[in-house]
Amino acid sequence: MRFPRSNELDLLRLILAASVVFQHAHLAGVKTYLPWVEKIPAVPLFILISGLLVTESYLNSPSLLTYFQKRIRRIVPAYVVVVLLGGISLWILGVILSLQGSGSVLQLACYYFYNLIFLNFVHPCVFSASGFESIKHCAVNGSLWTIKFELLFYLILPIVLVFAQRLPRILCLAASLILLSCLIFVSSIYLTIFICFIAGVLLSVAKECWLPKLIKLEVPSIIRVVLVFMVAISAGALLPLPLAAIALLIVSFIGTQNPLDDLNFLRYGDLSYGIYLVHYPLIQVFRLLGLPSITPGILLAPFVTVLSGFIAALLYRHVEVKYLLNGSHYKPSV
Repeated sequence: MRFPRSNELDLLRLILAASVVFQHAHLAGVKTYLPWVEKIPAVPLFILISGLLVTESYLNSPSLLTYFQKRIRRIVPAYVVVVLLGGISLWILGVILSLQGSGSVLQLACYYFYNLIFLNFVHPCVFSASGFESIKHCAVNGSLWTIKFELLFYLILPIVLVFAQRLPRILCLAASLILLSCLIFVSSIYLTIFICFIAGVLLSVAKECWLPKLIKLEVPSIIRVVLVFMVAISAGALLPLPLAAIALLIVSFIGTQNPLDDLNFLRYGDLSYGIYLVHYPLIQVFRLLGLPSITPGILLAPFVTVLSGFIAALLYRHVEVKYLLNGSHYKPSV
């Protein structure tokens, strides 16, 4: 059994990407006045969805090589482009503004080297960090830290599935729910995203236990969309992460009366990954140019989100889609 095309995971991922933008808007000293958006635990939920979809990709790949090809083609091309363009853009801006330590070709080369091998934490800046209050104010792209973990999870997935597929499906479902409930007691973000990924994998393996019942519940498409928005903005502020994760998966997979009426954001291309990649350098550029001081706080985060979406669409059409294999979830046929 495969996940149906009729679902709201792509809408949910867009909401999560927007939430990350709002959270990082604080780097520019901006108060967004939308705390319920900022409090969404976007990264753990992203990773949970990744566990679901990547397991689906693996189970429907003809070989291990094809699986790894799909994952590399999905993640790496856009990542490389954003690292290259983000680094040179901030480097040039540093030279123009005469920031401390700017203009060093060695700094730029080190940034490229470590970020292109996914060791972003070793050299996150293209100029000296000593003139900044925090390393996050100096970093070209503080969002990239999750990508190395995503790739690591891709590597361990086949090993996890060797054991998971030997278990009864109902046991996999129970294990996933237990893991999610344990998140209440976890404070480490690294352990949190690991648990979310494994829970997503187990939920995918056990989908025969829960998915058919949801698909049979037919509601108007607009109702499903509204439910996703309502549960998403409740995540973090009202719902703890375990409940939010379960509730979001439930409302995302509820069947609709006419799938042709579904919102289906993916028809316009996959934008959430691009938004996640490009928004941080944009915020850094705006901050260094002093734009937040002349822009109403309530407008800056939405503006960065929309601009990131526009750039993400270009990134998808001119970079990502060219490397995706036929049949990829992110390369829809409609």
